[in-house]
Amino acid sequence: MIELLMRKILYGKYSKEAQKLLYEIDGKRDFIEFIVYYSFRSTILYPIILLFVIEYFNNFNLTITSHLIGLVLVIIYLICYLVIYIFFKREIFIFLKEVSNNLFFNIYTLKGKALTKKDFLDLRKKNKTVFKCIYNKACRGYCYWTCFEICKGLKKGSIEIIALPNCSKKQREEYKYIVHVIYVNNGYCFDTNTAMQYPIKEYYNKNEAIKMLSYDIEIIKNKSFFEFKTEYEKEIGNICELYNCKKF
Repeated sequence: MIELLMRKILYGKYSKEAQKLLYEIDGKRDFIEFIVYYSFRSTILYPIILLFVIEYFNNFNLTITSHLIGLVLVIIYLICYLVIYIFFKREIFIFLKEVSNNLFFNIYTLKGKALTKKDFLDLRKKNKTVFKCIYNKACRGYCYWTCFEICKGLKKGSIEIIALPNCSKKQREEYKYIVHVIYVNNGYCFDTNTAMQYPIKEYYNKNEAIKMLSYDIEIIKNKSFFEFKTEYEKEIGNICELYNCKKF
């Protein structure tokens, strides 16, 4: 029920199929941002509500002077609010985005066994760019590079080249699947599309994914991303053709 409501609120202009896909990928992120942004915007109502509460508990028997003072204070607050919002709009947006990212990271990204809190701390020290990419949920579209750098940086786990059903109606006639890469460790995987972790079996079943290839740390550890990509490009390309899968 909650999922259906959120799909309607956040993605009402899209088809049901698109709503389901968008909710799976962005639902939790968008919900947190929705709460954070509208909580901030609603602060404009707090002094007005407070004034009403004071009036209510005093049975509206305050003097005219008290009413005017309350009204003036509300007007001053609204002017200050608007001035701050107009002149510091960019800073406010950055702050709210940081709050949203922090909440999402701690509530959802850290939940799982593929990447622990200690792993993320290590990753931040060894490869700050990758950590920021994950923290800011900017790793979508960079699954290959992100998962490779996670595996190499932490020196454990593996990356899996998988095929996901193609949701694009235009491309579906040409390619049944699209290629994707996930980081796998301790029976869990990290998915760059959602910046979340899942039990590996649950992830494959839920996304109707097909495992095509797997490369563990022993293969990755002594190579740069460019070297690895160049060396295994043909192998990955051949397996993609076999599964009618759109390549990188």
